[in-house]
Amino acid sequence: LSSISTLGFRGEALSSIASVSDFSLITKTEQAMEGTNIRVEEGKTKINDIGCSKGTVVEVKNLFSNIPARKKFLKSIQVEFNYIADIVTRYALINKDIFFKLVHNDKIVFSSQKTDSLFNNIVSIYGKEIASNLVKVFYESDYLKVYGYIGKPSLTRNDKQMQSFYVNKRYVKSKIISSALYDAFHTLLFINRHPTAVLNIEINPEIVDVNVHPSKRIIKIFDEDRFYNDVFNAVRQSLYTNNLIPEAKLDDTNYKDNRKYPLQTDKQSVLAVEDSPVKRTIKDKPIDNASERIGPFLLIGQINKTYILAENNKGLLIIDQHAAQERISYEKFMKQYEKEGIKTQKLVKPKVINLSAAESGVMEDNISFLSKLGFNIEAYGNNSFILRTTPSIFGRVDTVLITDILTELTGISSKNIDKVKEERIIRFACRKSIKAGEEMTMPLMEKLIEELDKTEQPFTCPHGRPTTISISLPELERKFKRIV
Repeated sequence: LSSISTLGFRGEALSSIASVSDFSLITKTEQAMEGTNIRVEEGKTKINDIGCSKGTVVEVKNLFSNIPARKKFLKSIQVEFNYIADIVTRYALINKDIFFKLVHNDKIVFSSQKTDSLFNNIVSIYGKEIASNLVKVFYESDYLKVYGYIGKPSLTRNDKQMQSFYVNKRYVKSKIISSALYDAFHTLLFINRHPTAVLNIEINPEIVDVNVHPSKRIIKIFDEDRFYNDVFNAVRQSLYTNNLIPEAKLDDTNYKDNRKYPLQTDKQSVLAVEDSPVKRTIKDKPIDNASERIGPFLLIGQINKTYILAENNKGLLIIDQHAAQERISYEKFMKQYEKEGIKTQKLVKPKVINLSAAESGVMEDNISFLSKLGFNIEAYGNNSFILRTTPSIFGRVDTVLITDILTELTGISSKNIDKVKEERIIRFACRKSIKAGEEMTMPLMEKLIEELDKTEQPFTCPHGRPTTISISLPELERKFKRIV
């Protein structure tokens, strides 16, 4: 019991099921000449020898027929069937070498064939579109091994239905694994969106207790911190070593919205293109892994004063200038906040901030924290404060930003206060970045792409929106009917 490596379930559960149904179990080992058939009907048990193939078949019929009152606790047929379909799908996902078939009302509603890889198994169950947006996870330490697949930040849902966690191929509900997954994604996730994941953790069964709950979906890990850190590192490593730029598909059927959007047509044309022929070669700049990030690029220009167009070795890049600058500002600020210390700028003329009584109370409670972020603020009379320095990275800071920051801080409890404050303030302050609708020169656009490529995670802004999408050359050629 201290080292369970099989799935199974508690023996008393089998007895309980048999006592409220017409129950049959047929089983045979590989060495036995014949099998055994155990039948339980109306509480009476019969055991007979039977000819059968190796393996075990459990059949339950007429559930609760002898205890009708118990049926009142069951939900509708559809709801109960959904529970069954869910658990069958979970185990079909992780067991690539087993054939699963689910029949409901004499109709096959689910089947998964044996495959030679976990990825092919996911393709057969979830489909090619989802599978094409997954990245592989493989991590091994002297404590555990993690393998499986996670979705790119562009592949998210509004619920956690497409998250399947396993420990030694046992489907589990684990707050530790879930926390490690979300913490590893961090700013790559858009607000209220949830990642896709199929992850199996192989670990010594002696350091896992699977008997803490009758369903065995909840387990106990004896070294939770180490377990969390390894799973976190597994997911983070995968996210940081794969290309997470979503690829756009130019499918005419998707464009059903015929509304006209106004384009900027003043001094700068809608598409700004550098005239100099010198720029017509892809810029050669050293990077760590060109195939996994933006890589060498040729700047094309700006469209609608919102998006930057560039070409790299894969095709056309479309960069959201605001999202890109947010990512750059966020990582610069976090680097200073965590390692170097916030670089500040002294205001030539200190700014007086007048607040309401409620805002004043929030300010007094958070002056020390705001100081860590580079805001040097002192009390200056009744409900008034004076601002002397601001973080250099944010440029000009007005009083509206300060009051908005106080709004973000209002109501934060003392539990995990620093983490919550950090998340809210830094993300909020990054809104000071270049906005959509701002005209940019070619050198500024070029610098923005270069700085984005140097960030740890250039694929999303701190809020999880994509900074860049790409249209591959094959996709462009397909739309122009150069290829079929």
